[in-house]
Amino acid sequence: MIRTSIAQAARSLAPPLTFFLLVLAIWHGTVELLDIQPFLLPGPGRVIDAVANNLPGLMRAARLTAMGALGGFLLALVCGFTIAVLFSQSRIIERSLYPYAIFLQTVPIVAIAPLIVIWIGHGIYGVVAVSFIISLFPIVVNTATGLTAIPVELLELFALNGASRWQT
Repeated sequence: MIRTSIAQAARSLAPPLTFFLLVLAIWHGTVELLDIQPFLLPGPGRVIDAVANNLPGLMRAARLTAMGALGGFLLALVCGFTIAVLFSQSRIIERSLYPYAIFLQTVPIVAIAPLIVIWIGHGIYGVVAVSFIISLFPIVVNTATGLTAIPVELLELFALNGASRWQT
């Protein structure tokens, strides 16, 4: 039983690991054969050395970035759920706000990132803002779709039992 699970794990890990090693070999070979300067494209060994030498700083930056991304997602979750509830309750609110939600989704974040840095700064608050902008539209759309896709039979059941609009 344990052998079969180890064999299954090996079979599922072998293709991506083999591909990763192949990419590393091609990368290293390209850098060596073409004598590419390290400032243009450092080889995998130099990258590993740089990571090893700067690991505490990289981990600190990764932790701050993860906290900012999580904060932006949680903020988008609260705002997105609230907006979706408003959308599901009023068609005029949906028609008024939906174009702005679409605008946030269609404008590439790379295009507005400089504005975010100018307005908010390049610290954790900028990460929160970017995470918020990226997360808001999918949360609004999917929550609103879920709230408005209630089967008619269930709505009739609520009405039959005397539920108010907010209870429904």
